[in-house]
Amino acid sequence: MQTARLGAARALKFLAQNGIKTIEKLIRKYKNITASGCSDIEPAWIA
Repeated sequence: MQTARLGAARALKFLAQNGIKTIEKLIRKYKNITASGCSDIEPAWIA
């Protein structure tokens, strides 16, 4: 049981870190879009 719990905890930590990285990438992309003056184009993930 303990090894299964450790594996699940590691998987959750990994997913959380990757999720944060993905969100940061999306935010950067959106900031780049607004900075370049194309803010009228709304990315699908915001809508």
